[in-house]
Amino acid sequence: MRLLKKNVYFFIPIFFLLFSISIVSCKSDLFCDEVIFTLPDITNLPEKIELTSWKIQIICGDTIKEISLTPDVCSFSIEKSFLSPVYPTAIIAYPETNCQNWKEQFFFPCGAIFPYSTDLSWKEGFSADILKKYYFACSNTENSSQDVLTYAAHFNWCKFSKTLPDNPWLLDTDLILNGIFCGEFSSSYLKPKGIQNVKLDTIKNILNLWDFIIVPQYYPLLCKDIGEIIIPLKTDSYCTFIIIENECKFCTAFLDDTKKLTLELNPIPI
Repeated sequence: MRLLKKNVYFFIPIFFLLFSISIVSCKSDLFCDEVIFTLPDITNLPEKIELTSWKIQIICGDTIKEISLTPDVCSFSIEKSFLSPVYPTAIIAYPETNCQNWKEQFFFPCGAIFPYSTDLSWKEGFSADILKKYYFACSNTENSSQDVLTYAAHFNWCKFSKTLPDNPWLLDTDLILNGIFCGEFSSSYLKPKGIQNVKLDTIKNILNLWDFIIVPQYYPLLCKDIGEIIIPLKTDSYCTFIIIENECKFCTAFLDDTKKLTLELNPIPI
């Protein structure tokens, strides 16, 4: 009994010290009404493509919220009352751009899954998109909202995000979602299959262009130095790029199972 009392006296000063630190720092999340999320860098855009805004989606089960942000922000806040500390919430940020007066969401989104992360990244945009698709697909089933949330909470989203390849948008989304639904998900689903790296000279020869910039939908692949560009393409799947020469054009690529590459240029919609 004396030993217990002695330990209690020892921990009381430590408790008050930690308590005072938590009051000073809002990062403890103890007394804050909002959670701060950070956006990744997107400053390497070519001259003819301008970031005009961010569209943020917050999805948890059948609850959806959208907000718009100006292009100059690097973080944003969401009311804590809207976020669940238990059930995973998809935080998805779509960069909205302007290219020759064509204003659309060309790039794949960045994202995060709360409460596991508050730093949005381009790679985790895929994870958040998968969670969003899971919630949307469950809305057409007979499962209760609570069952859907509970099932999502038991999936290891942290490990999922850490296991993603450099370009997760080359993965088979349907295969991944079916694996999650059926409880048969395997890490092998996160290994891209049927991928061919296309060299720059191949693209030049097909398009008969020699001085241009390729803008992929996955922002981390964007590189202004055309000499360093290698385009990964998925077999039997269409892929879209923006080609910037004197003007911007859409480039649709298709790689068949014989590794024959077809490229088609079309003007940007007005």
